[in-house]
Amino acid sequence: MPSTPPNTRAVRIIPFALLGFSFGPGPILAQQPDTLQIGIMGDRITPEVRPLIEGLLEEITNLVNAEAEISFSEQNLYSVDFDLDRAAEAYEAMVRGEPDIILAFGPVSNEVVAGRPEYPKPTMVFGGLNQDLTGHPPDRPTSGIHNFTYVVTSRSYERDLASFRDLVGFQNVGIVLPTELVELLPVLDALDASLADLGATYELIPFESPASLDPFLGRIDAVYFAETFAIPEGDLRQMAERLLREGLPSFSGVRTQDVEAGLLATNQGAEEVGRFFRRIALNVEAVLNGENLSSLPVLVELSQTLTINLRTAHALGISPRFSLLTTTAFVGDYENPLAVETYSLSELIGEVLRENLALESARKDLSLAEQDTRTAWSSYLPSLSSSVAGNMVDPDLAQLSAGQNPQYSAQGQLSLSQALFSPAANASISIQRSLARARGQEFRAAELDLILDAGNAYFNGG
Repeated sequence: MPSTPPNTRAVRIIPFALLGFSFGPGPILAQQPDTLQIGIMGDRITPEVRPLIEGLLEEITNLVNAEAEISFSEQNLYSVDFDLDRAAEAYEAMVRGEPDIILAFGPVSNEVVAGRPEYPKPTMVFGGLNQDLTGHPPDRPTSGIHNFTYVVTSRSYERDLASFRDLVGFQNVGIVLPTELVELLPVLDALDASLADLGATYELIPFESPASLDPFLGRIDAVYFAETFAIPEGDLRQMAERLLREGLPSFSGVRTQDVEAGLLATNQGAEEVGRFFRRIALNVEAVLNGENLSSLPVLVELSQTLTINLRTAHALGISPRFSLLTTTAFVGDYENPLAVETYSLSELIGEVLRENLALESARKDLSLAEQDTRTAWSSYLPSLSSSVAGNMVDPDLAQLSAGQNPQYSAQGQLSLSQALFSPAANASISIQRSLARARGQEFRAAELDLILDAGNAYFNGG
C-alpha cells in the first residue's frame, strides 16, 4: 500500500545507488510540461533506501532543472513489501494518478512491471537486480518496447564469487538473500551455474534477522551477501561483527557501504553510483525531449573495483596479493587494540632510525672512516719543528773569563718543511677515501634495510 502523508511536497531528486533499474514511460509526453511529476514504487522502502531515493531525485532535478520543475510527493511513493499483488496495485494506481513518469525498483517490481502488454505512462524499473536474474536478453541494446526501458548493469554473482574465491579461497560459501527473494527469484539456478566452475559448494541462507546465520556457522567458511538493500544497516553491522568473531570472511555483491559497515570486500566502486543515477536522469530528460524509451540504451558498464576493509582484513589475517594492490581500493583504518603506542608510517620510520643501536654503530664507523681520510691528508700539511739547548758554568769561572764564558747561555733552532709530492701519501689518501665511501654505502644500506623492515611491520600489523 502506498504511504500517504497529508501534505504533498516538492523535493530535489538524488542519485540512487547500485540498484538495478528498469524504466518505462507511458505514451511519450505530448508536450513538455512545466512540472514533471515523479511516481516511485519499491520492493521495500527502508530508512537505508530513502537517502538513495532522494539522491536519485536530486540527480534528475540537477539535470532537467532548466527544462521542467521536478515534483515528488509522499503520496506517490509506494512500498509493496515484496508482495506481487500490492506491486500490481501500486503500478495501476500511478497509471491512474498524477505521476507523469513511473520509476519502479526491486526484483518484485521488475517481475510485475516488465512484460506488461502496454505502458500508458513512461515507466522505468530498477533496484537491487543482479544481471544473472534480470530475465532481460543480455544482447539486446534497447528495450524495443514503447514507453518502457530498463537499465542493466554489469553486476554478476559469477564475477563476485570468482573474485571472492580468488581473495580467500573458500570451499563452502554461505549465500545470504532476503527470504522473500529466495522464494520469488530463480536464485538456485544462478548460483549453481556461478559456482560450478569454481569447484566450490554453497549453503543458501534466507535472511530474516542476524540470527539467521547461526545454523550455518559450523558448515561454511565464507559468506557472500547477494542482496543487502532489504537488510537494515544495524543488522548488517551486527552480522559483520559476528562473522569477524567467527573468523569468517565476507563479501558484498551490492555496494561499498556494506564494506564500510564491516564486511571484508566488494567488487563495487564508490563512484559507480553516480554513473548509474546519471543514466536514469538522462532517460528522464529524454522523455521530456519527446524521445521514446524503447530506443534508449539499457546497458550501463560499471568498472569492477575490488574494495577491501583494511581493519577487517587485518583481523582475519588476509593480505591481498601484490598483483591486486594497484587495482584495489581500501576503506577503514587498521588499529590494534592491544598496542601500547601507535605510530604513523613516517613516525615509525623516524623512531627506528633514531633508536636502532646497529644503525648507531654503523654511523660511528662512518664517522671514524671520515676521520681516517682527514688524517691521510695530513701528510701534505706543513711540519714545524723547534729545539732549544741551555748551558750554565760555575759563577767564579764565568767571572774570571771576563765575559768570554757567560754563566748562562742558550741556543735554539726552528725548522719548517712541507712535502710537495709523495706517492705513499697519495696512495694512503686514495685508500682512506675509498674506505670512507664504502662505509657510507654500508650505512645507507643499513638505513634502507631498517626502513623496509619498519614498512613491512607497519603494513602487516607487526
